[in-house]
Amino acid sequence: MPTKIKIADYIGKKYNRLTIVSQAPRKDKGNNTRFFVKCDCGKTLTVFYKRLREGNTRSCGCLSKDYHDSRITHGVTKHPLYLVWYHIKERCYNPESKDYHNYGGRGIKVCDEWMDVKNFYEWSISNGWAKGLEIDRKENNGNYEPSNCHFVTPWVNSINRRDTVYINYKGELIKRAILLKEYNISSATFANRIKNGYDVETALTQKPRKWTHISKSEL
Repeated sequence: MPTKIKIADYIGKKYNRLTIVSQAPRKDKGNNTRFFVKCDCGKTLTVFYKRLREGNTRSCGCLSKDYHDSRITHGVTKHPLYLVWYHIKERCYNPESKDYHNYGGRGIKVCDEWMDVKNFYEWSISNGWAKGLEIDRKENNGNYEPSNCHFVTPWVNSINRRDTVYINYKGELIKRAILLKEYNISSATFANRIKNGYDVETALTQKPRKWTHISKSEL
């Protein structure tokens, strides 16, 4: 720093995110002037004036972190998890969403931590997300938050919905989807059999009829 310029002339000057507050004690006998500076983020540190002037020190370190975070956020918007995050917020907070009445309309919310997509993304990656899986709330009346969510297959998610149909089978209430899968029977076939008077066990276990083809020559 030129000796003709007073230290006071630099107080209050801003270099990138750093504002000079006062002169700091010299660390050596050289002419290496140091300043106490305050970063835009609120942190205070000491920096050699030469590094400020040449742009080698532009923040307390938060500038690099913000740049890194912005790259992560930008990358997340192109990841499938971004749409998962977007849709859970939509159904919880947008009254125009077709699913709002089942979520936000019932008081279901997204936790504060997950309002930031980066936090949701990082939790998901660390907790079993894989392509093709869906987010599921363990407790249907609970919020979207780490302690109440996990990733499951679409089939498991479908049988965990609030409107899941239960069937009284052998004295026990069992999810219909589980029974249909166990007995390898379609929903349409099962419904048709119940409509025609079958009891639940017969509707599930009766084997399909085998039709015998008779040619015209056999008539």
